[in-house]
Amino acid sequence: MIEWGHRSDGVTTIVRDDTQIATARAAAMRGDMHLEIGDTRWLFFASRGALVGERSGAEQPDLRATRPRRSRSTWDVEADEIT
Repeated sequence: MIEWGHRSDGVTTIVRDDTQIATARAAAMRGDMHLEIGDTRWLFFASRGALVGERSGAEQPDLRATRPRRSRSTWDVEADEIT
């Protein structure tokens, strides 16, 4: 199970089965978040009703998540060639 761990100096750890797999830091703009997964840094932000994820140095967003109409508990996620 993936869980949000402890927060220290503005950085929150994300753990899976008691092993840290990522760190998250709130970005300067409200609602944005920097996330480090391994050696890759991501920026997640809201744009036109979608949650967008962009890898550092990418020319365009890599992930886009939207909620289907009338749904508050599910997301549709589009990812371009990312595992």
